[in-house]
Amino acid sequence: MEWCPRCERLVDVEHKVRKLGRSKSLVKITSTCTRCRTTLSTKTMTAQAAEEIIKVEEEMKVEGQVSETEATKEPDE
Repeated sequence: MEWCPRCERLVDVEHKVRKLGRSKSLVKITSTCTRCRTTLSTKTMTAQAAEEIIKVEEEMKVEGQVSETEATKEPDE
């Protein structure tokens, strides 16, 4: 979730990854608002660093889903 200035609210973000250069060692990550399709940010980095960041974000999503389901469970008596 990121702040979108056009929507003026927190929105879900779609990340697109494009490989750059002849050796494809650089990637350009573009973050886009899923609601209005405005480009929120772009980053250029090495492919290895991008893979690590994506991996961490996926782990955070999984942990977030687990904690939400644990919070909704009722304690057993």
